[in-house]
Amino acid sequence: MLQRGFSQLVLQYTRQYFKGITADLKLSLWGGDVVLKDLDLRLDALEQTFRIPDTHEFSSGSLKELRIHIPWTALTTQPVEITLTDLDLTLERTTATRRVV
Repeated sequence: MLQRGFSQLVLQYTRQYFKGITADLKLSLWGGDVVLKDLDLRLDALEQTFRIPDTHEFSSGSLKELRIHIPWTALTTQPVEITLTDLDLTLERTTATRRVV
């Protein structure tokens, strides 16, 4: 039961910030290790999270590799490890004020 809830939580957060995350990730999480490559970032979610002012915006964002390790048998004594490799994120000044939806 703990694994299911934790897997759903990880899946929820990865879908929030990365495009193209599918249910296959849920199956991979059960094994304890997931490696996802060449991911596009959800720029709108990052702008909200980091509270980017209307005068700026992220114009592009990608991640070469996302690695998640969940030690299911020692979850209370070992950390969950999330490794981001080659994060590319470009913040630009906007020429006009963005419309807040």
